[in-house]
Amino acid sequence: MKESVEKADVFIFTLGHIEAWRSKSTGWWYCVEPRETGARERLAELCVLDVSAVKDILLDTVETIRAYRGKTIPMIFTVSPVGLGRTYREGISRADANQQSKDTLRLAAKGIVSQEDGIYYYDSYEVIVSDPNPFRKDGRHPRNELIHAATERFMRETGLRQKGNT
Repeated sequence: MKESVEKADVFIFTLGHIEAWRSKSTGWWYCVEPRETGARERLAELCVLDVSAVKDILLDTVETIRAYRGKTIPMIFTVSPVGLGRTYREGISRADANQQSKDTLRLAAKGIVSQEDGIYYYDSYEVIVSDPNPFRKDGRHPRNELIHAATERFMRETGLRQKGNT
């Protein structure tokens, strides 16, 4: 991982959702929900992040990378078009939780972009969901041809290419 961070030409962050699990004892974030029987309630609490919390987390990440790599390394935020598989909140539908997540992430990312140099937003979520039939049969994952078109557009607009490709 350290070598990847040292050699990266750009950092791209794809943001997915705002439901997060936090350790009750350490305050650290889990990367996935605790799945051990009873562990969720015993070890962690569900946090639904708002725009301010997401911005704080993203700015901490930006500051960490800049401290290590300098202020000139470009960073790109984008929001994943893949919908939530489920919500952990009671009294809210998966569709509503998904839309709230995407809206919150977009506002947070765009807020950082508007105040920080060298940080950009790529509208992959907006491009995918603007298609009249954006998803596969599962209703969550974008159709392959839309992913391909969005990726090609990203490469063309940013000028980025995979190493070894020109």
